[in-house]
Amino acid sequence: MKQLISLFLIIALPGCNEKIDLQPQEEFVKIYDDDRFNEQYDPLDIVETSKGFIILSSYRRDDSNFRGLNIIEVNELGDYESGSKFQNDFVSPVKSLMEKGGKYYFFCMDQFSLGVRLIELDDAGEVLNAFTVNATFPLAAASDGNNFILQSYDHLSKKTVLSIVDPTGGIVNSAQFDIGSGEGVEEPIIDHFNQTGRVLPFIAGKASNGLYFFNGFYNFTLSLVFSDLADDTPNGVCQGQQSEGGISSVTATGNDLFAISRFNFGDNYINPNVSISTSSITSSLDLGGNPFPELTSDSRVEVKEIQINGNPTLIYAATTNSSQIVLMGYNKNNFSLNAIDYLGFANPYSLAGFTSTRDGGLAVVGMTRVAGRFPRICFFKLSSNRVTSLGN
Repeated sequence: MKQLISLFLIIALPGCNEKIDLQPQEEFVKIYDDDRFNEQYDPLDIVETSKGFIILSSYRRDDSNFRGLNIIEVNELGDYESGSKFQNDFVSPVKSLMEKGGKYYFFCMDQFSLGVRLIELDDAGEVLNAFTVNATFPLAAASDGNNFILQSYDHLSKKTVLSIVDPTGGIVNSAQFDIGSGEGVEEPIIDHFNQTGRVLPFIAGKASNGLYFFNGFYNFTLSLVFSDLADDTPNGVCQGQQSEGGISSVTATGNDLFAISRFNFGDNYINPNVSISTSSITSSLDLGGNPFPELTSDSRVEVKEIQINGNPTLIYAATTNSSQIVLMGYNKNNFSLNAIDYLGFANPYSLAGFTSTRDGGLAVVGMTRVAGRFPRICFFKLSSNRVTSLGN
């Protein structure tokens, strides 16, 4: 894999008449090419390291129904440094790419045993360990202090499993939740893994009141499920519309308060301040939100809370119908829309994930199609000046 395009962006911030001088590491766009033109990459997440950035992605394997595993390490300018394209049994990596104590972790699967593996990387993207986790079919992961929150699927019992996993792969606590019985119930999950159906918004996380949650299948429906992991009975459930509607992104902002996006039969809605009961059964249809018809049908959406000049800001990222990546900044104090920024030009672009950077900027990773045909990884680095506009 090699760098194809390196573009330095000159930008004008709204309401700013003076010239802004940017250093090369503050603002750039990179696209990473592959001399094997038929390779297809699907980026997942990005994390900043002491040396630069690590980008996690999957790629199409001709010898497996599952997606292969690909890791690249780039420097602070986004220049390609090294990469590992796994040809072994490790497949189906899932978000998120997480840092703990100077090491970097993500979950994937063994394609033959279907068992979960926790991969540990150093800051150069080199694999240090591959820990075995007593679970199958990983779906989503998040950080929880010194541990991880893992959503997985038990294909034998047809249950969604929510687990707390330590950094060596040991399960500290877990609970299981029935997806329902009968033919075709697990079909959307298997299609998600095989890339033969829609990629579904599986999520794992923790609410402000200490309850864990997952966005996944429970009782025949894609639902946001809350649990204290004391038993296999949920504390609360926000139900979707089978696999055709539900929550597509969520982050906790206070007791029973969340910033969410949701989808319903292809339409997308954003609500940066919504109350969701963590102790009763509710419906995602009642969560409201502003419709965003400019987003692609069932767009991949990500929302995170970041500090911009000391101001708590909710950043939404998604993919538009014009094949750009859109960033929307909401004021966390009054939940008004501060600003909208668009990334991408010439080629079509779609969102994978983003993270704040130590210099106050943003690192956004996505997929682009070179010459409109070849799926490749793209990386946008935004300066702190540009990000400031999303917080004002």
